[in-house]
Amino acid sequence: MQEVIVNLEIEVDISGAVIRDHEDAIYNYKTITKAIITFVSESSYNLLEKLTYEVLQLIMNDKRVIRAKVEIDKPRALRFSDSVSVELEAIRE
Repeated sequence: MQEVIVNLEIEVDISGAVIRDHEDAIYNYKTITKAIITFVSESSYNLLEKLTYEVLQLIMNDKRVIRAKVEIDKPRALRFSDSVSVELEAIRE
């Protein structure tokens, strides 16, 4: 198993939370973070690109997500470098 670092930017529609003022109306970052940790921990991919794509799809499955950017770093993947990373972004049309 190799260590990876996952960085996320997630833009969501908050109109439901503004109207209802209740936590179940907002995108739950804690829930998606736990889902990503579980997914990455249980995954086995040869390519960092594929892992990054699958994490992005996991986030975009929630219709409240307007835009998401996922960057996954693999520390010490290459000699003489701190890390190698792949970054992908999706925007809902």
